[in-house]
Formats: sequence, structure tokens, C-alpha cells
Amino acid sequence: MFDRYTLFGLLFSIIIVMLNFYLLKKRKIRGKAFVFWLIVGAVIGLFSLVPNLIELFNLIFGFQFTVSGVLAAFFMFFLATIFYFQYRINELQNMLTKLAIEVSVRKYRDDKNPNNLGIELRKNKSHDDK
Repeated sequence: MFDRYTLFGLLFSIIIVMLNFYLLKKRKIRGKAFVFWLIVGAVIGLFSLVPNLIELFNLIFGFQFTVSGVLAAFFMFFLATIFYFQYRINELQNMLTKLAIEVSVRKYRDDKNPNNLGIELRKNKSHDDK
């Protein structure tokens, strides 16, 4: 029926998809990441069920050996994933910098405002100590 590589690929695909749904249920993963890993699991399952797709990939790109095609596809996927995650880290770092600036500006404004309740409380404490 299926050879051991097909079964291993299907098992791996099912584990990725089930883990993905579990993390979604526990709210540990969000929309974009869920869709990304769902597609990864589906593609692994598809290539495991229909190994002729790998041969078609080899024919289109002109690879002589199947291993070369799989390795090239994995390497391209790996680089694209690293690029995407680097982009997201940069984006989050920019957002964090903007947030830190906003917090420090608000804190500075509150410290300089004489009508601030926090300053009045500090003044009252110093008068109570005397």
C-alpha cells in the first residue's frame, strides 16, 4: 500500500496539523502563524501522498536526482522563512521603540505637570513627615 517514507511523511504532516490546531485552541498561536504551519503541514502531506509531484518538480527545474530537488526546495523554504521572521522581528522592534518613546514622553509630561495627583501626594507625604 504505502512505503515507509510515505507513512513517515503523512505522520509528520498529521502531527504538524494537529499541533497547530491544539495551539490555536489554547490561544498560543495566531492567525498568520496558524495559516503558515497549516500550509506547511498540508504540503508535506500532499508530497507524501503523491510522490510524483516531486518528480514533476524535478522535471520543471531540471534536477537529475530527487534528493537534489528536495534539498533545493527545503533550502529555498528555509531561506524564505528566515527572511520573513527577520522582517517580523524588525517590525516588532520598531513598534517597541515607538512604544518606549510614547511611554517616556507621557511620563515626562506627568512629572512636569504641577496639577499632577502624584506630585501632590508626594508633597503631602513630605509635609506629614515634618
